[in-house]
Order: sequence, then structure tokens, then C-alpha cells
Amino acid sequence: MSSADESSLLSVPAHAVVMFRKDSRPQRLYGGAAPPASLTLREEFLSSRTFPDPAARFLVELDRKVDAILSLLQREVLQNDFPHSGRALRLGASGLILDCEAPLAPGIYLELLLFLSECPERILAFLARVDKEIPLAVFAAEYENEEFFLQPQSGHVYELSFLDMESEEREGLIRFVFAQERRRIRRRRETE
Repeated sequence: MSSADESSLLSVPAHAVVMFRKDSRPQRLYGGAAPPASLTLREEFLSSRTFPDPAARFLVELDRKVDAILSLLQREVLQNDFPHSGRALRLGASGLILDCEAPLAPGIYLELLLFLSECPERILAFLARVDKEIPLAVFAAEYENEEFFLQPQSGHVYELSFLDMESEEREGLIRFVFAQERRRIRRRRETE
């Protein structure tokens, strides 16, 4: 995901929480979460107009809050199987740059859960391989001049490549990356 790498064209700063487990073999324990069905149910509910608009908006907002609480509870349960955590500093279609405290050796496999900051929170599951550790000074030199630079908060920054991704997860990831890029462009235009 370095600037010389073609995949960096699709990578964006992404402050997303990552939980992971290490493994010497590429294998998945977690099947991933299906896209939240509540989004289409909300749209159907609002279009049916069986309630007055204020009541319908209140119920939809209440449903969103319940989804957020369930997402937090699900994250707590997953911590048993995925004992390590970090954050994605950059995210692209082919991999991510991970900031974490756990030491990782190049070539080791990780099963990642990526918590995307959508409402409700969406969890994507991937298999990845640690390609290399990026020295903090090298990471800073490459990205610190970007508008939305994310400073590493731990002692380790790693470049990871995705190995195994279901089509739903790939689509969710690409949607998230493009949404982040649209936000960056919108903010840049607002400041000009």
C-alpha cells in the first residue's frame, strides 16, 4: 500500500477499529455479519406511511439506537475469540495499514474483524497476511502531509494484504472506501 504500489490509489485514511487473532495458517473462524436487514426494513416502514411522520421518524431513530447497542454488545462477545485489537490507519481494496500494540511477524496470517463506522455498525471479516512492519518514521514521512493524516498510537504499524474475502464483504469495503473518499472531497471543497 505504499505510494509506489498501485493499490494505494484506492486507499484512504480510515479510523476503523480492528479486532484480530493470529494464526500460522490461513483459516477463518468467523463467518462475518450479513448486511443489516434493518436498513431495508426502515426504508419500507418509512415509505408505507402508516404512522404520522413525527411518530415514524421517532420509531426509526429508536430502531437505530437499538442497533447501535446491539453492535456494542456483539463487539464485547467477539473479544473472546479475537483477543488483539488495533485500528486501521489506511484502508484499501487490497489491504490495510494496521496500528496495533501486538508484535506481528511478516508472513503470519490474521483473521480480522473490521468495524466500520456506519449506523448500525457493520462488521467485515477478512483473512490477511502481514506483509511487513513499517517503521513509524517511514509511515509518517509518507502520509503526514495528507489532509486527514492519522497518527499511529502504538509502537507498531504493519502493512497487511487481504487473502480471502467474500463478495458481500468486498462490496461493503469498497462502498466504505468510496464513502470516505467522498467525505474527504466534500470537506476539501468546503474549506476552499
